[in-house]
Amino acid sequence: ARRDDGIFWIGWDEVLIYFQNIQLSWNPSLFSFRVTTHGYWPKSQGQENDAFNVGENPQYTLALSREAIDKKPTIWVLLSRHTDKIDEDDESYLTTHIVRSGDKERVWYPHGPKTIVNGAYTNNPHVLVRYDVTTFDDRFLSLVLSQHHKKSDLAYTLSCFSTEPFTLGRPSSL
Repeated sequence: ARRDDGIFWIGWDEVLIYFQNIQLSWNPSLFSFRVTTHGYWPKSQGQENDAFNVGENPQYTLALSREAIDKKPTIWVLLSRHTDKIDEDDESYLTTHIVRSGDKERVWYPHGPKTIVNGAYTNNPHVLVRYDVTTFDDRFLSLVLSQHHKKSDLAYTLSCFSTEPFTLGRPSSL
């Protein structure tokens, strides 16, 4: 090529070898129902490595009505870390897990049988997770924020998008 037009080609077999995750552009205006909240997670809150205990991590409960579940909605959860600089060597890896839970129950173990989405850790400032609701067991979903080897305090924005109405709250206190 004589000039860089921003386009390149890579075969699917190579994509599978060299990339663990792929994030594509998406259009949040396709979702009629949205809730956004902001939070702060101090480094001192919870475990440094939350691979086995997420009980003190920030958690949110997404609740759907029976009518909404009957329509099999799609839910997208966008977690964005607040940054004041671009740090290409950032070692803060963040994700969101989705766990089926009872009304307002706090999740303690991140990889149990009720976990339906294990988010992929990334040091990208944005983590996007999708879930397609399938059953009434999805009435209450816990959104569990997780950091791999927590290094610093974290200010964040959590945005939830759905094709059907939902409410977003907090689980029971510690």
